[in-house]
Amino acid sequence: MHHSSLFYSYIEACFKKIQSGLDDYFTSGSVEPLFKIRVSIKKLRVCISCLEYFNGKKDYRDMRSQFKTIFKSGGCLRELKLYNEWFNHNKLTSVATGIELGNLIMKSEIGFSKMKSKVQQVMKAAEKRLLKDARHISQEKLFIFYTNLVQEHLNLFFNKVEKSDWHKQRKKIKRILYARHWQEGRGLAIISRRQAIFLDRFQHEIGDWHDTVAMGCWIAEQMQIHNDKNLDLRQKMQWRKGLKIIESDSKRLSGKVAATQKSCSRVMKPICPRLAVAQRVLSEKK
Repeated sequence: MHHSSLFYSYIEACFKKIQSGLDDYFTSGSVEPLFKIRVSIKKLRVCISCLEYFNGKKDYRDMRSQFKTIFKSGGCLRELKLYNEWFNHNKLTSVATGIELGNLIMKSEIGFSKMKSKVQQVMKAAEKRLLKDARHISQEKLFIFYTNLVQEHLNLFFNKVEKSDWHKQRKKIKRILYARHWQEGRGLAIISRRQAIFLDRFQHEIGDWHDTVAMGCWIAEQMQIHNDKNLDLRQKMQWRKGLKIIESDSKRLSGKVAATQKSCSRVMKPICPRLAVAQRVLSEKK
């Protein structure tokens, strides 16, 4: 059985984006390349899940651990840079100065820079291994994995998800959307293009809400650390202003997520009969 060129090319593209992201970041120092690197790692994690489904998890444990370290380091740096942009946008620069955000960013940049050669080594070895294993994955196997993945997470679309689980819901939705990227006709038919666009918008809304909540927690934590350390009255007033902005944004974004979630079951309902047909076809082939 021929391997899936779609899956193989997808893995190749992810590693190319990671390398270009590294090059771009160390040239520009901007946030966008860090985002590109992290998204590509997320996509590769789903590819690994597919390979684990057929080959077992043992051979991929070290790779997952290495990816996690790189992902977290890049994520920490990206968050600090985004926080700095947010302080500047809201004219709260004295708060950023008071908590020495510039120094935190510099330390994080130094740490990430030291990892550059290691990251490149890890990615080179991982690419070689994943592409080798991808040569044994047919389009039929990808369809089997995707069908089971959608079935496993079907409750995401029809059951009420509590706010405390929204972030987990988002991660599962993204896994489904990423796996859909490697599908052909039958797989693409289970979740239509319209439904995929809806889910992508939904996960972005959850992401915006989660980023805002996470920033609020971080600012409150920094307030506890620096409250008694050389903060003047103006800085404390700006700090409180920042927390109010975040509280307002969080409430607004939470409302958007809740509204989209209410329409989710209606939009996603047609996948049930499509999924049933796909599972019946696969069962008959056994």
